[in-house]
Amino acid sequence: MDIETIGVRDLKNNATRIVRAVREAHAEYVVTVHGEPAAVIRPFGPDGRGTPAIRGHRAVPRPDGCDRRGGRQRLGIAQLRRRAGGSAEARLMAVVDASVMAAVVNGADPHHDVARAWHARVVREGRPLYAPWILVAEVAAAIGRGQGDASLAHRVAKSMTEGGVIRFSPIDAALAARAWAIAADRRLRGCDAVYVALAAELGEMLVTLDAQQLARAAGEVEVQRPGKPTG
Repeated sequence: MDIETIGVRDLKNNATRIVRAVREAHAEYVVTVHGEPAAVIRPFGPDGRGTPAIRGHRAVPRPDGCDRRGGRQRLGIAQLRRRAGGSAEARLMAVVDASVMAAVVNGADPHHDVARAWHARVVREGRPLYAPWILVAEVAAAIGRGQGDASLAHRVAKSMTEGGVIRFSPIDAALAARAWAIAADRRLRGCDAVYVALAAELGEMLVTLDAQQLARAAGEVEVQRPGKPTG
């Protein structure tokens, strides 16, 4: 059984679902903080020491990146995923910003075809996308103000929040603090810095069409345009 890698924020936002998967499906997770392995979640065994040796379920070895004395090597997220049971390409995640999602839904956007094709590939391959909740308001504003179509803006916002493709994260005090530091240090707009901060917290790449994001966020996180391969 492959060990899935999840960020600590994903664990916080989806704790009930994850515990249910561990209990009912014997799923196992490596939890990362800033892209590095920090903990392992596995089914609790009858001996009180972890995975039960029942139902043909094997015990999970010590996660790569930790030696026998508990020391930790610094591994990148892609390397961890390869060692945890899958290629980086197969398990890649990304934070997506409003410039991309607005282009996906706006047929008049010059980047529409590229953004739409990338988004369709992500959905087809079942890759998770992450975004702060501010994404919904930004995309709705882009449609409502840019196209003058309030009805379409409402439909798009509802589709994004209910579609299950994007996993939304709240902007809590910790994320806000990271965002304002990035905004100041990288000379980014406030909302743009929130996307960069989330990508940094999750240890994932940021996918954007915004020229300023591409130029200034690169020193903080990996940044790509949606037209490029994501693995």
